[in-house]
Amino acid sequence: MDNNAVTTPMTEQRLTDEVYDTNGDPVEQLGYRSTTQVDELFKLIDGLGYIAGSICAWMAEYDQPKWTPGDIDIFAVSLEAFKLIELVLVQHRYVRIGGSSNDLVSTFAPGAFEPCEYLTIQVVKPHPSWTESDDIRRSIVTSFDMTCSRGLLDNYGDHGTPVLYGDVYLGNLAQAKIIRVNNPVKTLARMMKYHARGYAFSPWEQIKVLRSWEPVPAEKKQAITEELHANDLPDDDDSGVDSYGSWYDDEAEYWDAESSFY
Repeated sequence: MDNNAVTTPMTEQRLTDEVYDTNGDPVEQLGYRSTTQVDELFKLIDGLGYIAGSICAWMAEYDQPKWTPGDIDIFAVSLEAFKLIELVLVQHRYVRIGGSSNDLVSTFAPGAFEPCEYLTIQVVKPHPSWTESDDIRRSIVTSFDMTCSRGLLDNYGDHGTPVLYGDVYLGNLAQAKIIRVNNPVKTLARMMKYHARGYAFSPWEQIKVLRSWEPVPAEKKQAITEELHANDLPDDDDSGVDSYGSWYDDEAEYWDAESSFY
């Protein structure tokens, strides 16, 4: 056994260590708010998937958030469940947006007669490495790159209080951390987005993005650079196609704090 190997810290360790950033075990926690649309979707998908991501950060913030999520992400637990969720949404007057969908994500807009505050929905296929024996909830949560959005809606408790399953820093404005990076430019764009929402990234977190560029393979650096020359800085605004375009990338391509810093 390698005595120098890094182990995943327990929740208590992560709460007391300022820079120990690894995929710590998610925990159950109570949210502070929900929406009529989220309540309806939770009942509609009925275990076929989990509502996760920025909407859960919004639900977890202690004070009333000053921002609104761009959409609602639903992560299917299997390919069969993915197809069933699509069918259920269509049956409940959601409209699939072809131009904003791809092989990994289906995007749906609320029907014409739904309330104007209803958000667009993204249904995301499960990662191909996930198996039926996996804890799908944990696989979903730990796939997110930043602590501020690492959470899912697990259930509703007394008086309709949402029960969230996620990172100990979920919804914590003062303690946003980067766990992993696939494309440093997209991570930078997401950091800027969450900073605008009120999340604070320490200088150490900012340095992480700079250091994550070095281990990126040369071919990938070239591809990212060419993309930037052809387009503006990608605005990862939860629109879906860009967010999950690299969902099936080789896991080894991911940079993470655990392997790069400890």
